[in-house]
Amino acid sequence: MARFQEVNDADEFWVECRDKEFTDTKLVIDCHKYINCIIKNCTLIYAGGPSHLESTSLYKCKFRYTGIAAQTLQFYNRTSPEFSGIDGKGNIKI
Repeated sequence: MARFQEVNDADEFWVECRDKEFTDTKLVIDCHKYINCIIKNCTLIYAGGPSHLESTSLYKCKFRYTGIAAQTLQFYNRTSPEFSGIDGKGNIKI
């Protein structure tokens, strides 16, 4: 189970996915609620906005960071020598 940021905004701003299975696809997680989902071999795209994962399983997924999220990781990479950074596509390098 993964949980990112608490949901505090009005519900009309969120796209809710409940009791679904996603395989081999790209999913945006900004302004999305994934509740009781199974996500397999997907690329999760995060731009820095609010997101919500509840009772959701992730299997062999990749994260791709864009926008402010990618900029934050790039800044951290430049200022923290122990962090390995992100590549040009926004994928985190560990």
